[in-house]
Amino acid sequence: MEKFSVSTINPDVAELSSIMHRLDSLPMGHIALCSHKTDSTIASLPTTVTTKENDTYRTGREDSMHDVRFADMHISGNTLLSRLPVALKPYPEKFSILAGRDYATSVRLNKLNEDRQITFAYAGFMRDEKGTLHTVTRFEEGVTSCDNLIFNPERTAQEVYLALATAAESLLFLHGEAGMTHGDFLPRNTAYDPSLQFRIIDTTTARESTNPDDYLDDIQRYIAGLRDSNAHEEFSIPNEFINGIFLDTYQKTARGTLPIEIRNIVLGKVSRLMIALDKV
Repeated sequence: MEKFSVSTINPDVAELSSIMHRLDSLPMGHIALCSHKTDSTIASLPTTVTTKENDTYRTGREDSMHDVRFADMHISGNTLLSRLPVALKPYPEKFSILAGRDYATSVRLNKLNEDRQITFAYAGFMRDEKGTLHTVTRFEEGVTSCDNLIFNPERTAQEVYLALATAAESLLFLHGEAGMTHGDFLPRNTAYDPSLQFRIIDTTTARESTNPDDYLDDIQRYIAGLRDSNAHEEFSIPNEFINGIFLDTYQKTARGTLPIEIRNIVLGKVSRLMIALDKV
């Protein structure tokens, strides 16, 4: 169990420069909790946070983890104020700006669709006793990364459909509604929630783009990820599934959602990709 001093941070502040100013000044052994409370008395109630690792939260996410730890967080003042299950993702010092960028992008994406959660909800930031910065996101039971379907020897055709359709829906939201590309769009970075709606994982490399090649790169990275050399051959996805589910879903919907200035170029590239896959 680890114990941290605590302060609060306004989650409505999403400008990268403001976020990094705050993150760079976090002392070691300290957590900054997101709080919507502007009442200074209420905001100052949390004085300590303790975290205790809980590996039971890893179920369904084993293959998508990048040094992420799961824990139960207890937020206290004079008494226990609340308990929160969380995921703690570390960022080495030279990549600390990615923590701020991930947060700012997450806030932006979730504001685009306020009816549902698009990315994991932030609970705050932590700097541990060694000085390593972490993002702290709320753990949600039932969110499953799609690589746990694709690279599963007991998968069914329906589960493959769910994984490929989820990937297409994720990209359609990013490319169409957000005008952004992911940059690292692999099966492990696609997920679905308990209602089987898509959830985007890891937005550290997401950015605005008007370059058609960036849009195609997301698509090609995902297809390459389906053929991960570290996975056994039995997990390969037939090209007709890739074309008939992932690319077909993307192409049909993207006709009306992609930025108009690059729409025809991107769709042309996707069509050529589908023809090439059909010939293999």
